[in-house]
Amino acid sequence: MGNAFEDTPTNLDGFPTQAEFENLLNEYILSLSPKKRDKALIPQKRYDNILAVLRDPKCTTIESAQFRFWAKKMFRLVPDDDNVGVVCHEGKPVAVREQLYHVLTSSHGQAQHGGRDKTSAQVRKYYSWVPKELIARFVRNCPSCTLRRSSPLEYAVARQAIDTTPTYITSASSSHRSSMSSMSSPMSTVPPSHQVVAQLALVSSSAPPSSLVPATANAHTYPYTFSEMPLDPRMYATGPSDLSN
Repeated sequence: MGNAFEDTPTNLDGFPTQAEFENLLNEYILSLSPKKRDKALIPQKRYDNILAVLRDPKCTTIESAQFRFWAKKMFRLVPDDDNVGVVCHEGKPVAVREQLYHVLTSSHGQAQHGGRDKTSAQVRKYYSWVPKELIARFVRNCPSCTLRRSSPLEYAVARQAIDTTPTYITSASSSHRSSMSSMSSPMSTVPPSHQVVAQLALVSSSAPPSSLVPATANAHTYPYTFSEMPLDPRMYATGPSDLSN
C-alpha cells in the first residue's frame, strides 16, 4: 500500500517552514483540553506499539490493557509488500506526527494552495488521523496563500515568473520506509526577483503518496507510556478532526 509522495517539492519557500509548523502544531495541541491532547496525534513510538498489538493481538506485555483495547478497536493492519503491515484507520494509513509537515506541504501544494477543505480532501485521499483544525492552521500560515489574499497582483506576477520552473523531483524509491524527520529538501535556485514566497504556487501534481511509511517496531520493548487512554470508542468515531470543537 502506498504511503507517501513519490514526488517531493524541490523548494519549500512557498510554505510554512519546519520551525513555523512546529510552533503552530504545539499551539494547536495546547489549545486542546488535557484529555484530548493525548489522542490528537500519533507519534512514531505510539504507531510502533499499535502495530505490535495488531501483529500479535494476544500479547499482554505491550502497554496497558486499555491501550491494547483501543488499538484493536480503532485500527486495522493492512498487508504490504514488506510483510510488515500498515496501520490504518477507516481504510487509510495513519500519518504519524513526524510525517505531518511533509504530508501537509505536499497535500497543500497538490491542492494548488486551496483552502482548508480542499487541502483536507487531498490529505484524506491517502491518510487518516490528521486533524482538520491543524490543516486549517497550516493553511492560514502559508505565505503563498497570505500573499494571494493580501496582494493578488503581486502574487499573479510571481506565479507567472515561475511558470516554467520545475517544482518536483521524483524519489529513487517508493518503498523506502523511514520517518520523515530524516528527510530534507533541496535548496531553491530561483532568483529573489521571482518572489520565492510563491515558488510552489503551481504545485498541482496528482501523484499519490507512496513512501511515507512509518518505521516499524523491531524490538520487544515498548517504552511509550499511554496515559489517560479513554475507552469510549465513540470518541474516535470520526477521527481527530473535531478535537477542537
